[in-house]
Amino acid sequence: MESQALKGRIALVTGGTTGLGLGAAKRLIEEGATVYVTGRRKDVLDAAAENLGPSATATSTYSSATRAADTPRPWPS
Repeated sequence: MESQALKGRIALVTGGTTGLGLGAAKRLIEEGATVYVTGRRKDVLDAAAENLGPSATATSTYSSATRAADTPRPWPS
């Protein structure tokens, strides 16, 4: 059973498409956080968002730190 200790909290996981980042995103979701995941490769990013599942509150945002226009803004300014 999840504790939901992070319910109502927002987490931004950069590089959350594979490995430790994806694992961290999963765990944050299990704890109740709304998770935004960013990555450089759209195909891998889309797969990660699907992997996080429909019951998860996750949004994928394509971005590259090398381009200012790609800076994600998943929340209002």
